[in-house]
Amino acid sequence: MRRLTVPLMATIGGVFFSYQSVSRLVTYHNRTYDLALYSRQAWGLARLDGWNPIVDQSFFTSHWSIILLPLGLLGRLCGTVYALLIFQSVALAATALPLARFAQRRGGPVWGAAAAAVFLLYPNTAHVASYEFHPGNLAVPALAYALDAVDRRDTRTLGLSALWTLSCRADLSLALAALALVAYWLEPSLRRASLRLGVASLGYFSFVMLVRALAVEPTAITSADLHFGVWGGSPLGFLLAPFTHFDAWLAHVGSVDRLTYPLRVLAPCLLLPLLRPRYLLVAAPFLAINLISAFPTTIRLYSHYLTPAVPALVCATFDGLAAIGSRRQVLVLPSLLVSVAVGSAVAGGAPWSLDFVRSDYLFDHTSWRYAWLHRAVPDDVSVQAPDALLPHLAERAVVHRAPPPERGTEFVVLDVRHRLRFIGDESLLRTIEEPHVRAWLARDDYAVVAASPVGLVLQRSDSPRASFSKRFFTRPRSAPTVPLTDCLSIHSGALQGTRLTLILRAHAACPSDLALRIGSGPRPSHVRLPFDGHFSPAHLRAGDWITSAFPLPGSLAERVRKRGLRVGVLRASGARPFPRDPVSVSVTMRMSPLP
Repeated sequence: MRRLTVPLMATIGGVFFSYQSVSRLVTYHNRTYDLALYSRQAWGLARLDGWNPIVDQSFFTSHWSIILLPLGLLGRLCGTVYALLIFQSVALAATALPLARFAQRRGGPVWGAAAAAVFLLYPNTAHVASYEFHPGNLAVPALAYALDAVDRRDTRTLGLSALWTLSCRADLSLALAALALVAYWLEPSLRRASLRLGVASLGYFSFVMLVRALAVEPTAITSADLHFGVWGGSPLGFLLAPFTHFDAWLAHVGSVDRLTYPLRVLAPCLLLPLLRPRYLLVAAPFLAINLISAFPTTIRLYSHYLTPAVPALVCATFDGLAAIGSRRQVLVLPSLLVSVAVGSAVAGGAPWSLDFVRSDYLFDHTSWRYAWLHRAVPDDVSVQAPDALLPHLAERAVVHRAPPPERGTEFVVLDVRHRLRFIGDESLLRTIEEPHVRAWLARDDYAVVAASPVGLVLQRSDSPRASFSKRFFTRPRSAPTVPLTDCLSIHSGALQGTRLTLILRAHAACPSDLALRIGSGPRPSHVRLPFDGHFSPAHLRAGDWITSAFPLPGSLAERVRKRGLRVGVLRASGARPFPRDPVSVSVTMRMSPLP
């Protein structure tokens, strides 16, 4: 039974991580584009396409994640996104096996099970296993096997683990170089192998960096620019910064988050790695890069930038535990398990953790809204889409992040979640996002084909008035209309419950930023986009009869029912289109739905 304990823990971990990651995917709660980025890259490599349109980079200017090729081939059977997520979950859970063997040689089967628990419960593991995808995470079991191979003096396993690691990300060769240094120091019998490993790792890293430097366009923004742009685009610039930009350097290294980062990393392990820090050297490159980086999330425990360092932390923890007396070990081992359990409960990202967001794994209103948009985009067409939809659209030849910039795709999905935050508020017209959406809706070469409160799907079209937009047009009325401005007048309104429907007549194309004032007083303050923001007033033509319907707040609907309805128009500036336009006009009301 003892032999089955750790494999059973790893199996449960793999199933749990897979369930969490897939649940987050199918409920549309992925919020960054990394999963889409690597899914598209794996999908492309499996089809001998090395260009990744999501970031406009080729394979040779990326992280050289060769392992994405077989995963892309596997994705032909089960879907690339699912292949990446499940393989990552299984790989991380399997890391418990070599770590358990490492610890078991120092304290027996109980220590082996404890090492597996420390890794699986470490505050970083569940976070990265259940959210997004990063090829560096696939190297975590290989790094653990490499550490175990050094401890067992197994050169064959060490070499195979090194090859697996390098296939995941080229920059992990720095961790292998640190591992080679540790192996050379600890095991005389491994000195020749460790020298070969160190030279090969640094040689591969130098070769990849040279190719990337030659292949990257001078104006391209790389990941190094995002992390080390403040230091000139390289970690080495950090060493020169004290002499060139001392104030910025001091502010960076002196921040509370960075000063406490090593303590936060080691705290779940009871600081045991400090008792015998030789294996901690393998984690040093990752920790150093995270501290130097200006990217805001690198020093968070949930960050995937920490994940490749965790196997070395676990090995250093149990190596440090072995350095104390056996009597103290009896007390320290349970304390270690309690410490990592507390870390998991506070910041582990698991269902039992305080930072767990249950709604991120459940199908909710937002999920249905994104699913509706997803279904409106056909397979294989070129598309630009927000990050939340990208993983579901990544397996196609041309896929880009949402504009700007414009990529000339057949379909464009616009993010309009900002409208939910400003319903009825005039400030919506002047948000950063709304002018961009208005500009797209006013174009003559795209038409809305699907809409939800979180997004709009536009298709390249010769007529933005066709298809989806036909629902806003109605039959002519005989009764006279009341002018709102030169291009628009109003016929009547109908209130059913809290839903207000207005009948309008166009006299010409209106400004694209035209909005409606709704209320019961002379200066209505409730502001709504005409046609629910799904059709631009710029596409109106003289003689059009159109409807515009939207729900009102309960209190406003009641006031309108009792005092009558008044409607006016305004533009993004907050002013009327022309000074002579009325602030609002009284509108004939009916309390039943219009035919």
